[in-house]
Order: sequence, then C-alpha cells, then structure tokens
Amino acid sequence: MLENGKREKLFEENAQKLVRYTIKGHIEAIKYFGSYEDMEQHLLGKVWEALSKYDSARSKISTFILKVCQNEIKMVIRKFQMPKRRGETISLNEKLPSGMTIEDCLEDETNVAEELAKQDLIIKIIAKLNCESYAYYIDGLTQKEIARVVGLSQGYVARKIKKNINEIRAEFVGENEL
Repeated sequence: MLENGKREKLFEENAQKLVRYTIKGHIEAIKYFGSYEDMEQHLLGKVWEALSKYDSARSKISTFILKVCQNEIKMVIRKFQMPKRRGETISLNEKLPSGMTIEDCLEDETNVAEELAKQDLIIKIIAKLNCESYAYYIDGLTQKEIARVVGLSQGYVARKIKKNINEIRAEFVGENEL
C-alpha cells in the first residue's frame, strides 16, 4: 500500500500521459464513454483508485497503469455490448442509451412504441458509425483533430467518414429516412 504523498507523486508523473496513450490505442471505445474527455477522466479516476494497490516489486508503474486502463476499457465495452438475457428483470429506472429511463418514456403522452422504435433506429445507426464518424458527428471533433489522434491524413479521414455515412444511408434508407 502506498502513502498518499507517494501515490500523488506517481499519479502526477505518470498517469495522464499513459491514459492518453491508452486512449489512442482504443479510440473506438470513446463512444461508450460519451466523449474523449469523459473517457480520460473516467480512466484517470480508476487509475487513482488502483494506485493504492500498486506494488513496485511486482511491476513497473507504467505497466500497472496501462493494465488498469485496458481492463477498465474492456469492462465498459462488455457492459454495453452484452445482450440482455431472457427472463432477466429490467427496472423502470434503468437508463436507456439515450439517457432517459424506461419510466420517463412511459410518462410521456406520445406513442411509446413509436419513441422506442426511433430510439432503436438511432442506436442501430450510432452502432454502425466507425470511430472517425463517431468522433466527427457525436463528439464534435474536426477532421483535422481526428486525423492527428488516429495518425492519418485529414483527407483520408474525410473519405472514411463519407464512405461510412453512405454505407449507413444505403442500409437504413429502406427502413426510414435519415
């Protein structure tokens, strides 16, 4: 176990740089966290919690921080990708991907089935976005910023986004208008 002074020093010297490095390797996971900044803050919080368990005799601090970040990213992705099991109880207070609860949908006077169908379509469309399209349309990053993070040219990022949107449009145009 580390004392608070040593813990703070290790955190300041190593954590932020290593968390950013890990995010670059898992750019596709940003959509599960909401935004790049949210993902960074979440991982920094997990690293801070885990530092109290760090043992320098077992591994380097950099290896420890990278493993904490990678494991947390995997856990978050699994949480959102795991299908609901049949017969599992669902609470009316459970959050939907839109941030609303099921109870919120039921209280609304609009057609609940129609709203759920719209949400389902939106979820399907968002799931089809590649990481560049997601960062561009959902996180509001510019193509230049995305290119810098991913390590590609801005023109190539623009082509990937356009191709992805055209594929989504072709798939969903039969179901509903985008």
